[in-house]
Amino acid sequence: MRGIDRRFGGSVLGFALLTAFVAVSLPGLGSFPLVHEDEPWQAASGWGFFSTGRFSSELFAGFAGREIHDYGFLPLFPLLVGGSLKLLGPSLFAARLVSLVLVTLALVVTFRLATSLLSPRHGLVALGFLVLLPIAAPMAHLSTGIPLADAARIARYDSAVPLFGLLALLVAAPVLLDRSASKLRPVFAGALTGLATLSHAYGVGWLLVLFVGCLLLGKRGRRLRDGLLVTAGFLAVLSPYLLYVASGLPDFLAQTRNYGERFDLLSPGFYAGNLLAEPRRWGSLARGLLSGRPAPWVFLLGLCTGTFALWRKAATIGGERLLLLTTAVFPLVFALLLQQKNPLYLTTLHPLLAVVAAAGAIEAWDRWNSRLARSLFAALLVLAFGDGLAAWRRLHIEAGRATPYANVTRALASRIPTGSLVTGLPHWWLGFANEPFQYRAILVPVFLSNPKYVADPVPMEVAMAQLAPDVVILDPRLRDWLARSGERGDRTAVGLQRYLVERRKAVLLALDDPSYGRLEVVALSRPGSQPAAAP
Repeated sequence: MRGIDRRFGGSVLGFALLTAFVAVSLPGLGSFPLVHEDEPWQAASGWGFFSTGRFSSELFAGFAGREIHDYGFLPLFPLLVGGSLKLLGPSLFAARLVSLVLVTLALVVTFRLATSLLSPRHGLVALGFLVLLPIAAPMAHLSTGIPLADAARIARYDSAVPLFGLLALLVAAPVLLDRSASKLRPVFAGALTGLATLSHAYGVGWLLVLFVGCLLLGKRGRRLRDGLLVTAGFLAVLSPYLLYVASGLPDFLAQTRNYGERFDLLSPGFYAGNLLAEPRRWGSLARGLLSGRPAPWVFLLGLCTGTFALWRKAATIGGERLLLLTTAVFPLVFALLLQQKNPLYLTTLHPLLAVVAAAGAIEAWDRWNSRLARSLFAALLVLAFGDGLAAWRRLHIEAGRATPYANVTRALASRIPTGSLVTGLPHWWLGFANEPFQYRAILVPVFLSNPKYVADPVPMEVAMAQLAPDVVILDPRLRDWLARSGERGDRTAVGLQRYLVERRKAVLLALDDPSYGRLEVVALSRPGSQPAAAP
């Protein structure tokens, strides 16, 4: 009965933590952080599917057939966002709500996985660490330093990969722990790794983790077979997308041309370079430690203690062995295979690290029997969690000061003539999707004039003339890029600047926003018409 009571009590406290997490995450979700460039990119493809029946992006129409079939992102997360936009209407809030839901579900699975492999106490402490410990240094779009809390506030695929990966590990655990399990479990687990990979390519790391786990930990006589069954489930889920790629292979190759260097898998230098650059991925965590705040150090000490404690028990206890293997293989996969050192990719690893850190905290508590030692340890945890509460408070203050994205885009749209073709950075598309004008990313002519993106680039003035916009949205990001690149003599930036000066007709709106800076809606003359003199 005591075990049942502990499990029930842990579940109740876990539910309370999750409820609090959602409650404090919702305020300001559509305002802060300010819109990230990746959010409209991905949302546009999902919106295209629910609007036209094709996974396509009108935002990038004119570039390698993206208005017909979009290969710029793997489809699962954009489709989830597109469904949210269709249900709630296009908005930054609706897009980010998907990430919040996915991260919350990932927290649920983390609790269940820790409970299954170790105990309900481990699940509860891991949840507390994930919700309340700001272990990283804050960054522009990662403002609290609490990794999963920050991932829940930005509409990117990083929120989807851990959910499906952790589910795959949970489903495969009985197989990997040599317990009695259905023969279909490896197939289902492999299918879930396929869903993780359809969210982003680094989701394939979960397949590698499970495959290695089957070979090293599975039931004797079934290890290779289970590994192949996991792979079969993975391929079954991925095969429809592979057929989709095959149906438009020339456009796929054109749209992904700039990613070629990230997949130079036959070059030894590729792996060596990735290993040498890997510390950059962990830079925000290192800066968190250097800040002197208690939370990063509590997490690190728990991680070190937990690794040692799990290692001592791993020879006889399967759950500990599986957890150690998973947390060892994943960083190695990231270091070797991922050229992009984006810290957001670590979102898929943080739940596992939190479970290991929870094991360390519980091991320390159980071994330190003296009242003084436990009192000091409890005080340290209170300081660390207080650090997290302060981070949440700062988030709400900043979110309250930020201009809601919808207010900004509404003001911009109010001065754009009906039927216009508007261009600008992708950032503004989410507010324009339902407006009576068309919005195109100014990156399309940028791509068409750059040999990194196309085999036969054209001058920027020609690419802009092909787009022939009526209106351009000038914001600080675009102006800054034009100024910096123009000073370096970048032909694309110089050509774009010349085109905008020559075609400038009138300023329809000039808005000085405290969050987004100076925004201008500028009317342009069409090629062939007589432009007005620049003011």
